[in-house]
Amino acid sequence: MLKKISVICAILFLAKPSFAQEKFTIYKENKTAEHEIGLNKYSFVHHICPDSFYMTQLYPALDYDDMAQIVSAVYHGVTKKDKVQVNYGNITPSEAIITYSVQESPRYGTIYIMFTNFNNATRQFEETPDPKDQLARWYYIKNDRLVYRNDMFTAEREAEVLASPQASALIRLYLFDEHPENDAKINPLIDTLLAADTSTSSELFFTKIYQIQHFLMNDLLKQAQTHLHKLNVFYEEHLEELSKLSIYLQMVKAEVEVMGRI
Repeated sequence: MLKKISVICAILFLAKPSFAQEKFTIYKENKTAEHEIGLNKYSFVHHICPDSFYMTQLYPALDYDDMAQIVSAVYHGVTKKDKVQVNYGNITPSEAIITYSVQESPRYGTIYIMFTNFNNATRQFEETPDPKDQLARWYYIKNDRLVYRNDMFTAEREAEVLASPQASALIRLYLFDEHPENDAKINPLIDTLLAADTSTSSELFFTKIYQIQHFLMNDLLKQAQTHLHKLNVFYEEHLEELSKLSIYLQMVKAEVEVMGRI
């Protein structure tokens, strides 16, 4: 299935770019600003922003305005028939190419695909990366959300998370699964963990991140910005324990900044 997807997504566009600058060029098949898929904006940003920029290590070369422009073009440009492709210049040893599309799968239904020429083994973009190491991400489209396949809800998964020593993992499960009705369970879990004397610094750190993301999922940008400031303060106060987790702070900050721009 994924091999077939990869072949389809690897086709380069011949059309003129919709937007070009020194850092990147955007090719859009859909020239309108319509967004026919109807995805919750943060559900989209949460996957496409970190996966496109942080998983591929493109983020040091991009500022938040760049990220927002790319994410917005992809969000509005991809339809059930139209792809969007972004080419990044000044990348070695090969130009970085990321293609976004929607496809119908007999097995999985409607899926959203991000296909790249990034090699996970060498951690760099290559002209012809080994297919077994080539980065491709695909997500279910469920209701108005993108759902990564490992985030799909099952009773077995819930039981596994409940048995986990990391209590905040349950918040993440409910926040990013395909069942909006689970969202009502999130705030009580957050309140309990933030008030618990036994919560570790890392547990509180992730709980605060999920709280920010919950605000974003519900289009509460100002609350997310306020709590991001509090998260930064908390991080600095517990720098010794949390320094190895800085990438998570960087990613949620990027999500808030991008949401504030699109």
